[in-house]
Amino acid sequence: MTGRERLLAAYTRRPKDRVPWVPIVFPDTISRYSDEERESGPIAFTRRIGADILWRWGDFLVTHSPVACRQTRTADRRVRVWETPAGRLREVQEGSRLLEHKLESPDDLPAYRYLVENTSFSPNPGRYEELADQVGDDGIVATHIGPTAVQQLVQLDAGVDNFAYLCADCPDEMDKLIELLHLRDLERIRIAAETPAKVLIQVENTSTLLISPGMYRRWSQRHIADFCRIAHDQNKVAMVHMCGHIRDLLADIAATGLDGIDALTPPPTANTTPEDAWDVIGPNLIVHGILDPTRWIHRPTRDIVSAMERALPPGMKDKNFLLCTAADGLPDIPREAWDVLADAWHRFSDR
Repeated sequence: MTGRERLLAAYTRRPKDRVPWVPIVFPDTISRYSDEERESGPIAFTRRIGADILWRWGDFLVTHSPVACRQTRTADRRVRVWETPAGRLREVQEGSRLLEHKLESPDDLPAYRYLVENTSFSPNPGRYEELADQVGDDGIVATHIGPTAVQQLVQLDAGVDNFAYLCADCPDEMDKLIELLHLRDLERIRIAAETPAKVLIQVENTSTLLISPGMYRRWSQRHIADFCRIAHDQNKVAMVHMCGHIRDLLADIAATGLDGIDALTPPPTANTTPEDAWDVIGPNLIVHGILDPTRWIHRPTRDIVSAMERALPPGMKDKNFLLCTAADGLPDIPREAWDVLADAWHRFSDR
């Protein structure tokens, strides 16, 4: 089978010749490799190591009107300021860490709401076709969609602490804001569902380290269910990216109607195995299962091989399982580790 045939079989729950291997490779991943590999890019690199290509694309055009945004950079720090008729918002980022969120206190709510109300989304014409041509028969292009309302606030715009304080201090305003964010998110989902992509991935990073099961049931469960409904109306596969601690949420996740979980992560990084998810949600669940980073990054060759063998026991080929090796934000993975992974995948993935 070609990579494209193998992935389409996996997403439609049909027989396949081996477990698909879909590593998450971004430009940062290969930024310290050879000039040739850096310049050819992550799609070509994934092809070079012999993996299946699941290229994750989420290229919406976003505008904020009539909001003025200015940005300054100094070394590793980026400061963004939004000037709105309802007030000023400021965000400070150092590397990948947000030191100051745009929604820090109740005083920021009017300006933040104005920003959300005046944000619009539109497709990026021709971009999907361009990427699909690069991927060819070696895989497929899946459409990424940003997080739903609660995860947008928790992870990006308010932070865990600020979100909790705002919900306690301004419950009615936060309920209205979360609903507004969800309505805007539905716009992105509908745009994504109209692309030629067969697979849609809502990027949640769900984890009980960030929200409680009660919060999930109150807000996120319905939001994800709406995503799944829109995806299914367009005959798309609805995947949700959840790479954290989700074992205590599995029954609630099942009620959303999703087709699969992207980047399901076992211990020690998270707490959920594919077997956990299948036991609760059912064997039809499609699982992108992570080969835990602690099992292969900067590990001796023998450890990588044994980790792959454990991840791909006999019979896994016949389950709704795709193997991920997450490396999106890690630029210093030894280059030879990829070749060891590829060899081990060929040894164990067709059993």
